[in-house]
Amino acid sequence: MSTPPTTPPPTLTGHEPITVRFTDGHEETLQLCELSLRELHAFLTAMDREDSSTLVELSMRREKGWADTLTAESAAEVLERATQVNFTKAMRVAAKDASLALKLQPIVARTLDTVKQAQAMQELEAELRNVVGSTLSSPPSPAPLPSASVGETGSVSST
Repeated sequence: MSTPPTTPPPTLTGHEPITVRFTDGHEETLQLCELSLRELHAFLTAMDREDSSTLVELSMRREKGWADTLTAESAAEVLERATQVNFTKAMRVAAKDASLALKLQPIVARTLDTVKQAQAMQELEAELRNVVGSTLSSPPSPAPLPSASVGETGSVSST
């Protein structure tokens, strides 16, 4: 009895199936592509410009404007998976390709800045929780009430 052939992982074939949903409601299973070296340069240029539509279209090898026909959720999923596949490949290739490494540099720097900002925000939130928590755990003492005395004529005076 022979064993059925196995399908190689997407990283070996260069394509990964992904189901996309269009704004008109229909769905299609298409191929997300692992980009060539030339396409990786274009991908990183689009990434540097934060042009998510171009990133989606490049990774699906579709014409300009095609990303606009996807639902926002579907476009976001394609973008996430395209970034996982192609940004990871760009990082590997950049180790041996100086021009690609130069394109990666500002993107990586921004990403690190974003990570540092997120960490700083988490630290600030933790500190605020500590401050607010200690304030809430010991409620403020009520202000002392003014003392009053009743005079001989029945008038009230405060001290």
